[in-house]
Amino acid sequence: MSNIDIKNKLCELQAQREVLEIEADAIVNELTSVGPNGEKPAGIKDPLVDEEGFPRNDIDIYHTRTRRGRLAVISTDHKHVMMKIENELPKLHATFKEDTLEIYEEKQSKIAEEKTYNKIKENDFYSSDEKINESKSYDNEKYNNYRPIAIIDEILDSSPAEKSGLKVNDKLLSFGDINTSTVELSNALSYIPEIVKKCYNSTNENDKYIDIIVLRNKTNYVNIKLKPAVWSGRGLLGCHLTPIYNQKD
Repeated sequence: MSNIDIKNKLCELQAQREVLEIEADAIVNELTSVGPNGEKPAGIKDPLVDEEGFPRNDIDIYHTRTRRGRLAVISTDHKHVMMKIENELPKLHATFKEDTLEIYEEKQSKIAEEKTYNKIKENDFYSSDEKINESKSYDNEKYNNYRPIAIIDEILDSSPAEKSGLKVNDKLLSFGDINTSTVELSNALSYIPEIVKKCYNSTNENDKYIDIIVLRNKTNYVNIKLKPAVWSGRGLLGCHLTPIYNQKD
C-alpha cells in the first residue's frame, strides 16, 4: 500500500472518530444536564431507581437507557477505530520516505494554477453578475493559498450545517483557525472535533460560532458561521466531510 493510500485511510478513520466523539459529547451533555424544570440529571451511571427501589419519576427511564446504551456502543466503536489508527501509523512511517503526499500536492497546485490561468485568459474567471471589488479580490488572493481540507458530501435536513448555509459539494478551506497554512493537510480533519467541542461548550455566545471558509462552484469564496448544537439528528453539525484525497478533480 502506497503512502498516499495509507494517508487516505487514516483520514477516513479520523473522520469516523470525529463523528463518534461529537455524538458521544452530545449524549454526555444531555445525560448530565439539569432538566428544563430543574430536575436532577439522569447521569451516566446514576441509579434509575429511587431510595425505595422504585423507578425514578423525574426522568424518562426508557430514553435514558437508550442513550446510555448508545454511549456504550460508541465507546466500543471508538476503541476499534483508535486501534485501526494505531495499526496504520507504523505503516505510514515505514513509507514516509516516499514523500508521495508532497508530490501529490505539488501536482494539484500546478493543475490549479493552469486552470486559473486558462480562465483568466478566456476572460471567464468571473461571470458578469459576480464582479468583485478590490477588497474582495484581495481576500480571494489570500484564500487561493489554501488547499481544500475536505469536501462536504452530505448535509442533513434541518441540521445546524443546513441552517448555516453550507451546501453539498462545498470544499472546506478553513475551519476555525484550521487551514493548510496552519496545519498539515493530512492531519487537518483530526482537529475538527476539538474545535466543535470547544465552541459547543463555550459560555460566550460569540464563541459558540465557528468561522468557516468554503470554495463554492470553483470560484466563489463563502464565509459561513456555523453553530454546533444538539438537534433531532446525529452529531452537533449534521454534515459529513470526506477527505479531499478521496475526491477527483
